[in-house]
Amino acid sequence: MGHCPLVDRADVIVSALDQGDGTCAEVARRLDRGTTRPAGRRRVVVVAPRHASDELKDALPHCSVVSGPLSSKVLLRSVSGLTTENAKKVPT
Repeated sequence: MGHCPLVDRADVIVSALDQGDGTCAEVARRLDRGTTRPAGRRRVVVVAPRHASDELKDALPHCSVVSGPLSSKVLLRSVSGLTTENAKKVPT
């Protein structure tokens, strides 16, 4: 797989690729590995079906895995790194 200049320069990446597809799953694994590099301190949010989100959280430990469908509130919480407790304090 090659490199994408948009991804390389992104602060946040949101992936809703089909994790059942081997190529798409490999993209998510590479994004997960990329978040561990010092220069790769970007936030990666992976949207997954509810039934698969727990498994993906284990497989992609450096990504924020959220159950879909994705709402703007969930996306903002995932990107900002708020904990559930702190997120309750954020006005909506």
